[in-house]
Amino acid sequence: MNTSNITIQDIDSRIAKLNAQISKLPTTEKELINIQRKFDINDDIYTFLLQRRSAAEIARASNSPDYDVVDPAKLSSVVQVAPKKKMIFLGAFFLGLMFPIGLILLKDVVNERIIDKREVEKSTNFPLLASIARNEKRSMIPVSDFPKSLISESFRSLRTSLQFFHKNDGKHKFLVTSSFSGDGKTFVAINLAIAYSYFGKRTLLLEFDLRNPKISSYMKINNTRGLSSYLINDAKLEDIIQNTGINNLDIITSGELPPNPVELMASENTKNLMEILESIYDYIIIDSPPIGIVTDSYLLMSYSDINIFTVRLNHTNKKLFVSLMKDIEQKEIQNFGVVVNDDEEQMQSSYYDGGTSSSFFKRKADKLIKLMGLRNINFSKGKTSKS
Repeated sequence: MNTSNITIQDIDSRIAKLNAQISKLPTTEKELINIQRKFDINDDIYTFLLQRRSAAEIARASNSPDYDVVDPAKLSSVVQVAPKKKMIFLGAFFLGLMFPIGLILLKDVVNERIIDKREVEKSTNFPLLASIARNEKRSMIPVSDFPKSLISESFRSLRTSLQFFHKNDGKHKFLVTSSFSGDGKTFVAINLAIAYSYFGKRTLLLEFDLRNPKISSYMKINNTRGLSSYLINDAKLEDIIQNTGINNLDIITSGELPPNPVELMASENTKNLMEILESIYDYIIIDSPPIGIVTDSYLLMSYSDINIFTVRLNHTNKKLFVSLMKDIEQKEIQNFGVVVNDDEEQMQSSYYDGGTSSSFFKRKADKLIKLMGLRNINFSKGKTSKS
């Protein structure tokens, strides 16, 4: 009995131990799972670091230079290779020199206007009678209003040239025309008539421009009845002759504009009128239409002793002028001369500006302005003005 009891107790104690071990199993499993998780994390970190190290080694290998330094550079002397200052300065100098020269030459090539009286002399065989200085007096009759001015002397010079042109001391008729409107033919005709009236000879200014008359507005004279009225037998000669207020100078204005100016000029009345006027006056100055637009003046040239063609610098078209001169030569028109109007070079006379240093610098500045094409700037007055 005792042996059996001992055996049973031993079996019970072994069963109790096994039950105790069985109860401990979940705790151990949890610890195992935690250990396994840490192991896996550490393993992933280790693998990632191995990958990064491999990538860094590859990048370092790709950035390594593909050359070897044979001999290190030594700083013994310093020489500037670029930019080359001398070449830059030399190029800038020639560019600055050639650009304005090329601009002036190009402007001269494309320019269609006569800018110098030497161009007039080269373009025609007709004599150059005189150069009329630029009118800076703001007067259409400077010969009367400013008798001591340079422009007045220009017209006296023209009068002298015409005296040598016709030499004899008889009565004379002068016809003034141009190539186009705005050349100053009417201005020349008016002041030439005034210059001749100062001779003490009876002078008549005859406005035969029956298309675009301007004398009446320039001289503030009534133009209700004039030349056209006489030619159509609507007025007598004494009705159309007006006194200008200047001694020895009378004027016949154009009158109302007729619808047939060419027919009136070619009529017998015109011929009779010229014969009558020649018997009355010593000098007759005829203001005729521009021949570059209409041919009226050609009809009147047969009545004149000297035909004066007006050229205005920087205004008259060069090609038109050359064409008209050839046409006049082909027509064999005699006693023909050219007058240059609006000549700036005439203003450089030291006799009239006193020869002062300020006048000298003004002339040089004006010369530079002319070359640069800045003719609308007036440095002498410190402001801009149209010329």
